[in-house]
Amino acid sequence: MLLSCLLISVVGLFVAVCAVASLLVAGAGVSPVSAKTINGCVIKAKTKCVNANLKGADLTGANLTGVNLTGASLYNAILVDANLTNADLTGADLTNVNLSGADLTGANVVGVDFTNVNFANANLTLANFNDTTLVGVTSGGVIFNEDPTQEGGNMTVYGGYVFGEGVNLANVDLTGVLKPGLYIPDLSFANLTGVDLTNVALEGATLTGATLTGVTWSNTTCPDGGLSTYEPAC
Repeated sequence: MLLSCLLISVVGLFVAVCAVASLLVAGAGVSPVSAKTINGCVIKAKTKCVNANLKGADLTGANLTGVNLTGASLYNAILVDANLTNADLTGADLTNVNLSGADLTGANVVGVDFTNVNFANANLTLANFNDTTLVGVTSGGVIFNEDPTQEGGNMTVYGGYVFGEGVNLANVDLTGVLKPGLYIPDLSFANLTGVDLTNVALEGATLTGATLTGVTWSNTTCPDGGLSTYEPAC
């Protein structure tokens, strides 16, 4: 590491060389996220922090590939654009977490509480969502290719939106997104306020307790198989 400045005759270069040396000494260019230790948990790939307390932590862009955060509390944490590929989050609390743009490819999220989580533009490919809580989840632009062994679970993704019990799809345009024959998970207590359900097939879907205020029903196949072309709704 360069600890002193070199005097070179070219005008202005002396200052530039000193600046580079100073930055190296100060550790500039090293990701502050990768160097963090929060409540004893070192924030880096493949770290093991079972039952860790990471409430409210700002982990924007963190490399958490292959981490073990089983049972950890990440309540209100920021994980925007974080890499959680193959992470084990079994039983963790991710309530109110911002996961927009995060990569959860292959992650194990069995039993995770995702209440009020933002999944916008996240990659959820092959993640195991069995027994998760999805109340208030918002989404859009989500990438999801489901593991065939997990088909028919409590969530899925269509048109970039997460579908599951209690999800928040308010004011989303779902025109033609749900085609006949598609598996639709339980949508009980989902917020469907202002949703456009034109040409949507809901046959077999469960909408118990769902908020349906302002929904557009046009050529919509209702859960009982009937057709709703106008109000009243299904």
